[in-house]
Amino acid sequence: MKYQEKYPSLLEALRRVYPPSQDQTDTLDDGEFPGILALLKDSAVCDVSSPEDILDYLLQAAIDRFGYSARDVFRAVFNCDSIIGEHQSAFEIEYEGLLTAVSALISHTISDNAITVSNRIVTLSPEYQRPFSNVKWSVNFKSKWVARSVLQQLEQGAAHEVCRYMGLLRRLPQAKPMARWFFEPIAHRTIAENSEGGFWTLIKMSSNDHDLPTFKTSITSGVEFSEVKRKVVELRSVADLSTTLENDRYYIPKDSGRGFTLFDSFIVDLDYSHKSAVLWVLQVMKSQSHGGSVQSCREIRTIVRTLKEELWNHSPPQNAPKLTATPRPRVEVRYLLVVSKDGTRDLQWHPPDGWNKGCSKDDHRGDVYCLEIPISVRSTII
Repeated sequence: MKYQEKYPSLLEALRRVYPPSQDQTDTLDDGEFPGILALLKDSAVCDVSSPEDILDYLLQAAIDRFGYSARDVFRAVFNCDSIIGEHQSAFEIEYEGLLTAVSALISHTISDNAITVSNRIVTLSPEYQRPFSNVKWSVNFKSKWVARSVLQQLEQGAAHEVCRYMGLLRRLPQAKPMARWFFEPIAHRTIAENSEGGFWTLIKMSSNDHDLPTFKTSITSGVEFSEVKRKVVELRSVADLSTTLENDRYYIPKDSGRGFTLFDSFIVDLDYSHKSAVLWVLQVMKSQSHGGSVQSCREIRTIVRTLKEELWNHSPPQNAPKLTATPRPRVEVRYLLVVSKDGTRDLQWHPPDGWNKGCSKDDHRGDVYCLEIPISVRSTII
């Protein structure tokens, strides 16, 4: 990045504001580098020792949001507002246009629509398989932020076609990674809106007990997950957890950049009588690893602390049995991998770096389960 034209002026601007001092009057000029303050906010900056460290965080935040295109990443660091505007214009796409562009990229057909979509929305990635002379290519969204932004736009116009187009993408071997993204809104709706009042039987995932473990499909467990209608509550950051957490709520991050990194949603089961709670951390499986980090584990511990405080401050129900001593709040964390009915074969899950670190208080670790969601590509979503 140091070879970019605006690098010296950006580094100098950061040196004027870091390290901060009590009599400091200079602030980072968001007008000179439009959108840089918002990008810094999304970068979850911590353990900063120099302006160069801040630049590293900015670079990673740009990659998280826009993918690995060097043009997009460097432009985002120096003029984030401009590139966000260009992407948001590209997100105004319909299913047929997206499918046509994907097919064109797979067949190496040049078209104006394919070029526009590939520049902002999708990317071709090599699948390295031996021998390396026979490299295969797959098409996928450029980043998590891009994928969710496009899906939000598509759902507004034709939500009932999500299943159908997921099925069409599944028929293209190179587009299967992209098809998995269409499963995410289906899974969220199924879990949040199912009101049959029954239970899903979960599959237990076993761990190899390494410092950074691998979880593999094991056996059907005796643990069940309730099928009830849940009110959807959108969160933009961990800071939003200052509000009271409740039963029968489906908490889902509203991805504005990095947002939450470890999970796609979470649910709490609170038992005020015994001052205990179960925190269900849901990950809709789109790959064998969700690419989290140490920051991901901190987010879970923040929720655990919030639940403990709520349990401690909440008075037990009037009909609760009298206890000789007030128990200390206890929170059990359970991870729930959500897959389509045909997606559990040889399923593995790799938790993020830092899984076994920082666990002495408000432990973020827990048992891992798998929930199968039956999906019919002919079905519709209301």
